[in-house]
Amino acid sequence: MTSIYKTLKKLEQKNLLDSHITMNKTTQGPAAREYSITENGRLLLKEETEKGLSETRERDRRFDLALSVINIMPMDHALTFIEKRKLYLENENERLTEIYTGQKQRISFNGALLFKHTLHFMQSEIKFLKELISQWGEITHGN
Repeated sequence: MTSIYKTLKKLEQKNLLDSHITMNKTTQGPAAREYSITENGRLLLKEETEKGLSETRERDRRFDLALSVINIMPMDHALTFIEKRKLYLENENERLTEIYTGQKQRISFNGALLFKHTLHFMQSEIKFLKELISQWGEITHGN
């Protein structure tokens, strides 16, 4: 059983989802199960959505942890990984921007919000990494 079905089963056991076997299946294989959210599930989803919209948390705690102990490696070694992260984010930012721009007319309001939010986070992270790389350059070159 894949993890998605394990998770669905757990949600059903917690009375957050209901399911039933459906005959509307279009592919071969075992009978399909259709899931729907319960009233308890809807209430929890609403509460968690409210929390998610109003509370702030760091996006990437692993990166924060790595920054906090970055002095365990030589600066040039750490800088190589920081530059790799920056390059990945720049490429991903470009890729997502192209998708968003190309599909803008077909993307729902909610989808557009997700794209914009993700892109803003990436752009902010890229800016931070550029500043960090620049500061390290000044430190290592004595400027």
